Amino acid sequence: MNYSPPSSIITSDDVCDPNKEREFTPSCEQFGEINLNIDQFREKLKSFSSLENESTVDDFIELIMTLSKCSTKHSLKRLIIRFSALKHKLLDTCSLIEKHRFLELTENFKTEIKSHMDFFYAKLRTSSVAQGRTPLSEYQAQVLEQLQQFKNMTKAIPSFKDAGDLVDDLCFEFSSQALCKDEAEREEKYVQVMAIQGQLQMLCKTEEDRTKDEHQAKLSVIK
Repeated sequence: MNYSPPSSIITSDDVCDPNKEREFTPSCEQFGEINLNIDQFREKLKSFSSLENESTVDDFIELIMTLSKCSTKHSLKRLIIRFSALKHKLLDTCSLIEKHRFLELTENFKTEIKSHMDFFYAKLRTSSVAQGRTPLSEYQAQVLEQLQQFKNMTKAIPSFKDAGDLVDDLCFEFSSQALCKDEAEREEKYVQVMAIQGQLQMLCKTEEDRTKDEHQAKLSVIK
């Protein structure tokens, strides 16, 4: 499922404000610093010929560090959007051969810091929305119908055998984004879709399941 961030938020300069009152304990204080893993990740990315001199790699790495120090939902939301934007920018910079390797390295690194990533996605999520919810419009009902094959195939991935509600939530949030009346509402839908996708990715127990998840996501694009 491919859902690009709205253009107005891709260049956001929002960062964690140390003067704001904490809403939760940052992940670095709960699970430890992540800098032990991150230098090797940086080196691997910069080994790509297309990323060797790319400053966005350093921005991407620094952002991950900043995420682990975040203690408000607003800052976390802005930073996770920026994380997605930088990831897409790096993907666009990679050669065709490097793209798959970039995604593999990124997902492997996220697995290494799984406690942090699970925490980020959980803090961003609202409660389950799909269960017992009827489509808000005829258009949404049509989109949900188009997503039925994606939903069935995604639920068939072994790692997701107990994640049916998450898959339902993903489809519902994605289908409702077209009904958003303003940028803030659209941004919130984007964050929810991204958080649910992240939660599903973190459930993948094998490389095969992860590849299936990525493949189904690409097949499900709704124009």
